[in-house]
Amino acid sequence: MFGPDDALSSRLSTLLLVSAVCVLLAGLVLGSVAAGAVGPGILDRGSDSTEGLTQEDPAGLQSERDLSAFERQLAQRIQGQVESGAINLSQGQYGDVRERLDSSEYEELLDSYRSVSEETGNTERARNVTAFRRALANYTGLAERYSQTYSTYRLVQSSRDLRFGETWAGSTGHDDVTRSVARRLERIESALETNASRVAAVARTFDGDVQLDFDRTVESVQASFSNISARQAEVRADAFVQTELALDVRSTNASFREPLTVSGRLRLANGTAVTNRSIRFEVGEQTITTRTDAAGAFSFAYRPVTLPVDTEELSIRYVPDEMEPYLGANATVDISVASVEPTVDVSVASEPTVEVSPAPARVGYSDTVGVFGRVSVDDVGVPDAPVLVFADGRLLANATTGSDGTFERNVSIPATLEPGNRSLQARLALQGRSIQSADGSTTISVRERSTELSLTTTALDDRTARVTGRLTAADGRAIPNQTVTITADGEQVATVSTNASGWIDTTVLVPSGAVSDGRAELVASFDGRGLNLGSSDARATVSVSASGLPLWLLGGGLLVVAVAGVGIGGFVWRRSRSESSEPEASPDVIEDDAVADDSTDSGLDPEALLAAARESAPQVAVRLAYAAVRVSLDGPRDGTHWEFYRACTADADDAELASTLRTVTEGYERTNFAGDSVSESEAERIVSAADSLVR
Repeated sequence: MFGPDDALSSRLSTLLLVSAVCVLLAGLVLGSVAAGAVGPGILDRGSDSTEGLTQEDPAGLQSERDLSAFERQLAQRIQGQVESGAINLSQGQYGDVRERLDSSEYEELLDSYRSVSEETGNTERARNVTAFRRALANYTGLAERYSQTYSTYRLVQSSRDLRFGETWAGSTGHDDVTRSVARRLERIESALETNASRVAAVARTFDGDVQLDFDRTVESVQASFSNISARQAEVRADAFVQTELALDVRSTNASFREPLTVSGRLRLANGTAVTNRSIRFEVGEQTITTRTDAAGAFSFAYRPVTLPVDTEELSIRYVPDEMEPYLGANATVDISVASVEPTVDVSVASEPTVEVSPAPARVGYSDTVGVFGRVSVDDVGVPDAPVLVFADGRLLANATTGSDGTFERNVSIPATLEPGNRSLQARLALQGRSIQSADGSTTISVRERSTELSLTTTALDDRTARVTGRLTAADGRAIPNQTVTITADGEQVATVSTNASGWIDTTVLVPSGAVSDGRAELVASFDGRGLNLGSSDARATVSVSASGLPLWLLGGGLLVVAVAGVGIGGFVWRRSRSESSEPEASPDVIEDDAVADDSTDSGLDPEALLAAARESAPQVAVRLAYAAVRVSLDGPRDGTHWEFYRACTADADDAELASTLRTVTEGYERTNFAGDSVSESEAERIVSAADSLVR
């Protein structure tokens, strides 16, 4: 796309000169909206996904069901794309479904449908379409994983006579490997069942919809799952032995203080006891390990922690280890849950000490504080309890208690925690559970940390300056997400937030009243009131050009021009003598009586500028693209590039236009003032953005 500067043809040289004329003298007309913004009246007919579709004015729609023709056709295309792939699910052709759902064409259809739905007020339908795609994609991915894992299972199963050496299976036996793969298939099948139900549930949101009906796709998913479920039944019968679980409880009353005692027996389907084994159960929200005796009997105590108090039936599931020959088994027991109030103890330790002092820990912004505590009932630690850590009502972190009821979490002191003695709380935030909500607290002393602010300014063009700086603590640590205000002669010209490294970087327009002898002082201020950070400010002086000539035209040494009599818009342009050994002279502009100062039409086609941009080196291409935009959009003729941007976007509600114009403007600023180089691909992107604005 782009050739070197020294290879430009004479035709290109002429276009470069023409671009400068356009940029200097063009009367500007209302710019086009960005190409590709799909919606009523804004149709990218070059897209495969929307080509040939017609549209209606959304304002004419009578109800949500009265879809525009364009939206209706998009819905039909989406449904057809899904069904054409999903019909092959039952045959195991998962790749075809995935390719259709992940294709750029389908993505364009969804984007278009979402855009039009926003115009017609059908955003909920569009969200459901997206949710259906996600559910179907999840199911398809799992089904494909099952197919691949099943192939592995068949390979392992068919190699029963092979000896597994250390290089492949180590000391693990063949049956163990088979069962491990079969167990994996069990988990995938369970997830598939959940996702198949999810597909059906999302499809039901379209019941009664006049345009979207995914019933055929749901039927394909159900057929696919039935096939997988039947295959897994064969795997289950081949790899595992069925087990049965018999349970008994002496009392159905249970609380953390008075646990539920469960006893029972674990047997095979033929009645043989599973003896002298360590076995694992999932009981409510907990995992409990116990052991069977010589008769297959076992017992354990269950202390409910987060079990809802209205639970009347408790599920207990036997979970075999990965390579055991047994299938899991389920049983339930009746239960009546009582809630108890725990005790929450909390203490803190701040860096650099690791000892807990009875005196308040003294900390400042960004300091790390170790929060330690224990949740207990009658001095028995409560395991797996969710704990929230607050400081003066601000959530800092969450933690979970260990098996002994203790928790530990490091937290960072936020800027919003004001100086002084502050309460630090560890709260067990539970409602309606077997363990009640409770909290414990301690005190920390927060001190103010001083800050430092730096400021650097760079003149860009007429009264526009780039402002950069950094906000740090006195010890040099960055302070992110804080607001810095930029003023000139007491007038606020910008507010900007510090980034993750504490830096600010913005462009400001200096008020004419703040300019004295071609210079202006800018002040950056950080206000630490309401924070534990001290206030700070910084000052810098910037030179401001007084030239009435648009500096966006002259900057960067693109062209130094003189008007002498060439018949393009009544001007003649000639090259500067910049190639000579003498210093470059200031541009010499000769006005023509045929063109008045308030001229609004240069008579030149911005398409020619874009054509020249496509044949130019990246740096020149970006400047030509910007010139084409200045010709096309309605903005101040002599304004700076950021004045022009603000004028074009001030009253516009088109976010895409603003974003695209910013892309072109920032690219122009980089090449023309910051001296940054741009790659060919970056220049192509900027020229493409300019093209969308011009068209």
